[in-house]
Amino acid sequence: MEDSQLPLVRSAKDAHDAWSRLEGHFEKKSLANKLFLRRRFFTTMMGEGDGVLEHINKLKTLAEQLDAVGAPVSEDDLVITLLGSLSESYQFLITALESRADSLSWELVTSRLLHEDMKRKEQGGGGVDGAAHGQGQAFMVNNNKRKGQPVKKTGACHNCGKQGHWIAECPSRVQNDAERYRLQRANVAQDEEDPGDYLFSVGRTSSTAKPSDMWVVDSGATQHMTSSNKRRAA
Repeated sequence: MEDSQLPLVRSAKDAHDAWSRLEGHFEKKSLANKLFLRRRFFTTMMGEGDGVLEHINKLKTLAEQLDAVGAPVSEDDLVITLLGSLSESYQFLITALESRADSLSWELVTSRLLHEDMKRKEQGGGGVDGAAHGQGQAFMVNNNKRKGQPVKKTGACHNCGKQGHWIAECPSRVQNDAERYRLQRANVAQDEEDPGDYLFSVGRTSSTAKPSDMWVVDSGATQHMTSSNKRRAA
């Protein structure tokens, strides 16, 4: 019996009289009483820090009162209302129960809730949800570290032997690659002008010249290559 019901039985002479008064109060089958009880049943919410057993008993009592006034609540409605009224800290458990293939009974849901509440009390409020929340925070922190901060090498570089960077980040290697690319580009003479339409022809400068001094002129090519830096375009 709730504290709010004490005024109804405070002046009762004995237990039978108290029960009769409670029965007369809750078995009024008026529409107003049904609406009041149903509204209270479906809007009852569990606050953070409230006891699980206390909340379960509160909903069960309201369901029994509705049944007494001729407005019974089905077991499905009882289970759905209980899960929907739990505090946010039980969200992981609610998701686990909703993912079950079999139907949820009142006994199953209440036993899982009471078991979860017992584990939280033993672990000082941690429980499954607390552990899952902590794992989520750890994952986010590690993920942010991977995204926001580059990982530094602790050993020596295999290219220059210096500490603090990988071979792919080696300044010496990057500089050598850039110089090699510049030299390769310097040996290619590029013609930036469009010569327009012309006939295709191929020729060479001299048949008596040394092989290294010979030029092969290709009118269909936009680029010519030479092995001598003296002959490349400025």
